[in-house]
Amino acid sequence: MPETAARSARTQDDVASLAAIGILAACFTMVAHEALGHAVVCVAAGGHVVTLSSAFFRCSVDEAVIDAAGPLANMVLGAGSYVALQRARSPEMFLFLLMLAGFNLYLGAGTLIYSGLLDVDDWAIAARDLAAPPAWRPCAIIVGAALYALLTWQIGRRAGRTFGPTYSRLVRLIRVPYLAGSAAVCLSCAFNSATPVAAVVQGALEIGIASCGFLRASRFAAQPQRMTDDHDRFDVPSSPSWIVASLVTLGIFIATLGRGFG
Repeated sequence: MPETAARSARTQDDVASLAAIGILAACFTMVAHEALGHAVVCVAAGGHVVTLSSAFFRCSVDEAVIDAAGPLANMVLGAGSYVALQRARSPEMFLFLLMLAGFNLYLGAGTLIYSGLLDVDDWAIAARDLAAPPAWRPCAIIVGAALYALLTWQIGRRAGRTFGPTYSRLVRLIRVPYLAGSAAVCLSCAFNSATPVAAVVQGALEIGIASCGFLRASRFAAQPQRMTDDHDRFDVPSSPSWIVASLVTLGIFIATLGRGFG
């Protein structure tokens, strides 16, 4: 009995570390979208940044490539993170890469669906700049929905193969980082110096709602499989370094993109 209790204690995932991983992944996702995507391409296209924050961006010139650069940057980072999963050397790094891939690819797929349905936001603006035919909208919806469904299935499968097939545990492993990351982005948007309420709504759309596939991913986990005696190494332990890194990153994120420039 004592040995069983000790093993049970060792297999507890640390909630603070799970939250830290989600905060880091969500902050990096928004930096990729607004700064590395929109802002970098704006400057490269000969314009200058008029507004830059965690929720809004505006460039002095109108180019389709600038509008598309945000979600494209997310897709590139998301795909790269997913490929890098096989090289992860710790459960914390694996979960971070999985959440980073999910946040970024969900945002990329979600903007396709959102723009196609409502004819607004990045892809819609880019389509108008390119004078794209009306058929781009149903195509965007179909492609976005297919990518979204495939991503949700893959997140659950990869998490299940790595951390074990226990549904209740996978719910915690996926949803705690998702909720923490979404809350962190909304918190940073509340510090927006111009329009905090609108910024929070936009942040909730881009991270919380766009990535709600995380809430369903656990249902696609791998079927029960043989676990080795050393499977405790797949737990997510308490990690002060991840927690400190997330708090520092969130502080910098709030002070810069959270408050916004311009």
